[in-house]
Amino acid sequence: VLAAALGFSLIIRSSELAYNLLLYAGAVYLIFLGINALRSHEIFRPEGQAVGASRLRAYLQGMLVNLLNPKAALFFLALVPQFISKDDPRHSLTFFILGAIVVGMAAIWESFLVICSHQLLAGFISLPRTARLLNVGMGLLFIGLGLKLLFF
Repeated sequence: VLAAALGFSLIIRSSELAYNLLLYAGAVYLIFLGINALRSHEIFRPEGQAVGASRLRAYLQGMLVNLLNPKAALFFLALVPQFISKDDPRHSLTFFILGAIVVGMAAIWESFLVICSHQLLAGFISLPRTARLLNVGMGLLFIGLGLKLLFF
């Protein structure tokens, strides 16, 4: 949202080179995450953190995926301006506030989903075989998405 409010989305939208660089960086990072998931032996433990994982590392990985996603920036560039008057002298501030509202609502909703799914699935995903299947599935999904971005 901040990047879009500051005009970064306009650069991505108007420069094919910038868009492609961001797209390829995101695709390569997705493939990297997929390979790491396939190689991972982490097991979810309901009483604590997954072995080998940290909350900060997971958060930073999520941030990097979102920062390398040109579609997120273009989404805000296409959606938010519809709600801002062309005569608004504080266009960037209004854009940032509206975008922050969208992000805040998504954070609340997604937090709710995480808490509910954790409660429902904690016992199921603590089984080593299930954890391995989830890692393999997630790895293949990330690799597939990365390849789709690169070639389709």
